Amino acid sequence: MKIKNKLMIIVILTIIAIGFVGCPETDRNGDISATFTGLTANGSSTETTTKLTLTFDRDIDGLEAVDITLSGSTGATKGALNRTGTGVYELTVTGITSSGQLTVTVSKSGYVSGSLSVNVYYYVTPEPTQVAFSNLTADGSSTETTTKLTLTFDKDIANFAATDITLSGSTGATKGALSRTGTGVYELTVTGITTNGQVGVAVSKSGFAFTPTNQSVEVFYYVAPIEVAFSELTADGSVTETTTKLTLIFDKDIANFAATDITLSGSTGATKGSLTKQDGTGMYELTISGITTSGEVEVTVSKSGFNFTPTSQSVDVIAIFSSNIFINFISPSQDLGEIAQQEESGSLTFSVDNAGHYSAFQWLLNGDEMSETASSITLDVSALAKGPHRLVVIADAIYSQEITFRIN
Repeated sequence: MKIKNKLMIIVILTIIAIGFVGCPETDRNGDISATFTGLTANGSSTETTTKLTLTFDRDIDGLEAVDITLSGSTGATKGALNRTGTGVYELTVTGITSSGQLTVTVSKSGYVSGSLSVNVYYYVTPEPTQVAFSNLTADGSSTETTTKLTLTFDKDIANFAATDITLSGSTGATKGALSRTGTGVYELTVTGITTNGQVGVAVSKSGFAFTPTNQSVEVFYYVAPIEVAFSELTADGSVTETTTKLTLIFDKDIANFAATDITLSGSTGATKGSLTKQDGTGMYELTISGITTSGEVEVTVSKSGFNFTPTSQSVDVIAIFSSNIFINFISPSQDLGEIAQQEESGSLTFSVDNAGHYSAFQWLLNGDEMSETASSITLDVSALAKGPHRLVVIADAIYSQEITFRIN
């Protein structure tokens, strides 16, 4: 029984000892001792204080804003109190009207009271400087890409930088360096422009109020055209065959060159067809149709991104209509029988009946063009070989007729 009583006493003493170790330190009145160890304030010379941070050496159960008193001449008024860590509390403050020292007193029933002081700040945002954004211009032209914008204000802007400027639009313009070139005048370099159009320029800077806040200006995009020499233009066709094809020759190939880049003009009725690239640098064939009369056709070439020299050339085309023959030969003194018996001497004269209907003539003997261009021709028989001969006359390069005769 004595041993059991001794064990019970030991257990009770142990429990009492543990209880004393785990309890907070108290003063002689029985209050829990908590030390107010730190006090800080946010804010700065450019920002009004809005928060105080109170630090204790332990958590204070039930600590509230009503347990805190502010004193001083700053006008600070306490707001909500929140615990943010062990023994750390944040107190919102408002109503500060001047910078200065603020004393914070904490008094919580059951805890030891304490006071600390801290400097708080009061800052009034100054009225912004009024700035007139009076003008915006861009360099460049239809033959030169824009590289610079000029912004004009009614006064200089302290520490104005490219970061205070925003560009908008679909031209691809990207801002670069900004430099001051005169009172209120600033030049902004721009790059990356890929097309003509409007660029919006907006300005915004703390401490300044711009009127208006943005303006727009037209910028330019230019790529120098590729120089192309239009060196030659030819047409097929002959005295017996209507022209159906033009050949255009340049000093280089032309990317995506098409019939739509070619214009025909003149009174021949020629109409362009398909364009085909031929073997050989810069050589293209254009089919044509619709020719109603022989004459000159002017061919003009024009394509974006290319500069042709010359821009146009001309060529003669031919129209032959063998189904419309209105030419009659006249032999002045011989009929065909006599011509057939012609000796190797003398001459033979052929002429065109109704010659006044035509303005031009061409003679071919055995396929060779004769120099005569009149409505009649005289042949030296002694210069002709014995046997058959073929004489052709073409009037106005449209109508033709032939006769075959023989020299014995």
